[in-house]
Amino acid sequence: MGKNIKKGVIWRKIEGKIFIIDPEREKLHSLNETASFFWELLADKKTAEEMTKKAASRYEAAPEEIRKDLSALLELLKKEKLLI
Repeated sequence: MGKNIKKGVIWRKIEGKIFIIDPEREKLHSLNETASFFWELLADKKTAEEMTKKAASRYEAAPEEIRKDLSALLELLKKEKLLI
């Protein structure tokens, strides 16, 4: 499930939230706290399994639930053309 952030996408963390600008599509995206946590892990080139482990310890949630939520987030980011 390795995903990379699309080249040219600009992002910044402001007050705990990630804001993403896709200049090619002229779109601004904002992520909630949990999605921001995952985005930073993506930026650090973490695998899905590494992200699941980190999220499980941070949010005290079942790994199966995290995998499901992470998969949905990755699909959404891919649909928005922020990942390749």
